[in-house]
Amino acid sequence: MNTLNIQEKNRTLAQILVDLDLNLCSNPRGTDKGDYKSYVSEFYESEFSKRRLKNNRLIEIGVRSGASLALWANYFLSIEIIGVDIVEVGSPVGPVKEYLDYPSVQFCCKDAYSQDVADTFKGDFSILIDDGPHSISSQIRFLELYLPKLAEDGVLIIEDILRSYRDCYKLMKALPKGKKYLFEMYDFDSIKQDGGFLFVVRHNKSGKRYLGRKIFLMLRTLSEWMKVFYRRVKRRDFSFQDRRSDILVNKWRSTRSVFIPSCFILLC
Repeated sequence: MNTLNIQEKNRTLAQILVDLDLNLCSNPRGTDKGDYKSYVSEFYESEFSKRRLKNNRLIEIGVRSGASLALWANYFLSIEIIGVDIVEVGSPVGPVKEYLDYPSVQFCCKDAYSQDVADTFKGDFSILIDDGPHSISSQIRFLELYLPKLAEDGVLIIEDILRSYRDCYKLMKALPKGKKYLFEMYDFDSIKQDGGFLFVVRHNKSGKRYLGRKIFLMLRTLSEWMKVFYRRVKRRDFSFQDRRSDILVNKWRSTRSVFIPSCFILLC
């Protein structure tokens, strides 16, 4: 567990990034969470300030240089941190040893998306972060393996949703049925270019269905699929006689036939 002095207790995440030179823009072995992405300023500052004085257990998958682990270790007053990556410490793109040199930090060089590895992490976690390959398959796998480890008042965060609302729809579908969990979406790409996109899950303590949120996601997903379809057809000069265009039309029809009925199923 960490023990910070009084002066350190008042530092924000943004201040720690600057003080320790952890920003990627000034340090090639830094993290992009606070400069290139909007995650620190728009989400982590407010989310983690409520948890700073509590005892926390945090696991982050895909730590790269480990700069984010140093950030969390210098921010929380009492925390156990586990960082997982497939790249070894000291390798050109792997974790930097000094970033792991905190009593609260453990590093595990294994495949976190393996059931056997996930089973080695016992107990509940108040914070779970996925910053791994960013493929939708790995993000769904992260939900499957680590959502059961989410503490009652915890938060699960998936960073860098590459296809924004379309992938969020798939993640929503991957959540267990019922009203046990509540999902949130944060579109920081709309604030600045490549600002990032988060999918966040919490326990649904209120028991509400949050239909409005589901409907919004469904409509945004449908809108994005329409834009993709339009761009693909436009590249073919609207020539529906072309075989490839026919394939696109058939793909849209099959997507529509699956997507729209599933919307009604989710609302039930």
